[in-house]
Amino acid sequence: MLFRSVRSVDEAVRTIQWVQKLADARDIYVAMGSQKECIQKTSKTGKGYLEAVRNHNNVAALKSLFIDIDVKEENKGYGSVKDAVSALGEFIKAVNLPRPTLMVGSGGGVHAHFELDRALTVEEWQPLANALAEATRQHNLKCDTQVTVDAVRVLRPPLTQNWKTDPPKPTTLLGKVVDGAYSVDRIRQALEPYVTALPAPIVR
Repeated sequence: MLFRSVRSVDEAVRTIQWVQKLADARDIYVAMGSQKECIQKTSKTGKGYLEAVRNHNNVAALKSLFIDIDVKEENKGYGSVKDAVSALGEFIKAVNLPRPTLMVGSGGGVHAHFELDRALTVEEWQPLANALAEATRQHNLKCDTQVTVDAVRVLRPPLTQNWKTDPPKPTTLLGKVVDGAYSVDRIRQALEPYVTALPAPIVR
């Protein structure tokens, strides 16, 4: 299992492309939060690289909120990606949220990402994430709320493969990507009614 830290989006793309060329490459995930520290290491070929340190205390900031919507057997999720996207549309309308910045078909569900206009510390981000999870519960959106409130979460990037099935399923972008980020105040205002009894953050 490989853990890599990168310093830019371009470097992240290059790293994913490199991993995909490896003979034993399987599931690829990207951390939703940036990290404070990483570990300098040297490969067997003598090349230096940065190893990620994935734990709650090492999260520096997050710049999005996210929802993992289930597409699985009856009663445990939606029957199709189309049904999941339709339910998401009804949810964001009910909560007065803007449309997701992007949606990813993960090969087993739908990941909806809401990009924010500034990076938030975990302390700033957690109440918004908790309120979003509470909103999904109140409006019966079939999703994994533990994903939404997890500052250490990793999710699948598009154009990779989900190897939980045989043959593997591709991860894809669903629909158009929204150009621009949403103001934190805009998102906070929509989620204000759902700031109630909030769960404790996940700590790893």
